[in-house]
Amino acid sequence: MSDKKRVVLYADLRKKISNMDVYSFEETDSYRKNIPQVSSDSDEEKESTSSPVIKRNTLSLSIEDLIKENENYEANKKKNENAEKIKQKHKISSWIWITVGAIATILVVFLVLIIAGVFNK
Repeated sequence: MSDKKRVVLYADLRKKISNMDVYSFEETDSYRKNIPQVSSDSDEEKESTSSPVIKRNTLSLSIEDLIKENENYEANKKKNENAEKIKQKHKISSWIWITVGAIATILVVFLVLIIAGVFNK
C-alpha cells in the first residue's frame, strides 16, 4: 500500500514539475523568482571600469608599423621600469645618509659633552 502512495506522490510531483513555467520572468504572489535588480550605474563608474580607447585598428596596419609600435611600447615600458628602480635606489640611499648623519651628530654631541667636562666627577 505504501508503494502505491509513493508512486502516486511521485507522479503528482513529476506532473507539477512538467507544468512549471521555468522561462517566465513574471513574479506572482505565491511564487517569487530571483529576478536580478537593475542597477543604475553612473557615468563616472562606467568610465572608470572601461578599457582605454582603441585608437587604430591593427588589421589596417602593416607588419612593419606593428613592429615599430611594439618596439616603442617596449622602450617606454623599460624606461618607466628603470625610472622606478632609480627612485627606489634613491629612497634607500637617502635613508642611509640620514642614518649616517644622525649617528655623526650624536657622536659630535657626545664628544662636546666629554670635552666640556660634563662626565667628569
